[in-house]
Amino acid sequence: MTRRRLVESHRSTRRREAGLLLSVLLHGSLLIGITGWPTSVPRSVPAPVLRNEPVQIEIVALSDIHDHVFDFDIEKIGTRIGRLFPFNERISLASMTQTMGAGGDVKVFEMPPHLPASSPVLILPPFEMQTVLDASWSRRDRWDSFQQILDLVLHFDPQQGDLPTLLRRYVSDNLLQPFNASRSPDPKVWGLLSVAADHFEFVQFIRTFVERVPSSKVTTELLFLLDKLVQANLQAALSVFTLDTSDGIEWTTRASPTGAEILVALKRDQERALGTRGIWDESAIARAYDDVRVGILEHLIRTTPQGYRINDARFLIGEIYWQQGRRADARDVWGKIEPDSSDDYFIVYSDVRASRAAETSRVPIDIALNAQARRWLHASSQRLRHFGFRADTF
Repeated sequence: MTRRRLVESHRSTRRREAGLLLSVLLHGSLLIGITGWPTSVPRSVPAPVLRNEPVQIEIVALSDIHDHVFDFDIEKIGTRIGRLFPFNERISLASMTQTMGAGGDVKVFEMPPHLPASSPVLILPPFEMQTVLDASWSRRDRWDSFQQILDLVLHFDPQQGDLPTLLRRYVSDNLLQPFNASRSPDPKVWGLLSVAADHFEFVQFIRTFVERVPSSKVTTELLFLLDKLVQANLQAALSVFTLDTSDGIEWTTRASPTGAEILVALKRDQERALGTRGIWDESAIARAYDDVRVGILEHLIRTTPQGYRINDARFLIGEIYWQQGRRADARDVWGKIEPDSSDDYFIVYSDVRASRAAETSRVPIDIALNAQARRWLHASSQRLRHFGFRADTF
């Protein structure tokens, strides 16, 4: 690679602050509202000072990319060709590793063999929670930036306290990000593959956690995280499927001949894997990924404690059916929703339910779904700008 991203001192300061906070939470040297710990532990300290100016990073502008710029970790992507698309089949959470493909130099996540029977409850005031969320935001290298939250998941109560909220905020604020690259197709492919290269570790972690903790609020939030990973992975899979490796990778060929070889090999591997399952077009790929999402969300509905966020899962299943043209199935699923204003999708599913009576027209429901997409795009674009990015920078 000819250039790597240079993160300036402000981001380093922000990560050090969050790292200090995390160390405090995990080792008990300082207490920030954590319950269930010995009363002799100090319970109040000055909060770290977090400046409000946006992070400034040297980034690749894919809309105006030059031939000499190739800032992608092709070694990481190239060694994971067999594991870039772990959702090619409908997965069982109890046997996910058997359907994830083989090959690649990937560190498989290993959870401690026994989680503590009684874990401390995590209490994070808004400022501290925002500090952790900001430190875990990343345009790429998502698994690395997730480590601070991962440590909290492994050390704190999965049902009580603020840990479920932290994971919920991570999914809504940090995970899916708008991405619109250049006129050349291959820079966008590399951007999507850079994110997909971390999906295997996330899947391994979530699978293992679900096996160890079948039902908790944290388990539910991790299943929502997994659902979002499926959506992101689909975009990466489609970008490769539609890529013309004969005439459509001129920029990669000039900037990185090795990268061009990886794209050709990846395209060939994907075609072989999909061909064995009789999948020959984009709609069939999307339908296969939809099946994976429905399986995850149905598992969530069966296992979530006391109906926690069950309405959000039902809304997403109905949305999948609606986009597939299964209007009656979508309406049936949405009809089972019992509105709860604390749900993430409360606004949109309320609008959708209000429009269900108009069965002769799809327009009101399409308007409600499009409004939800616009709300997400606006919030996500603001989050990008906070860290110095645009939709076409990576």
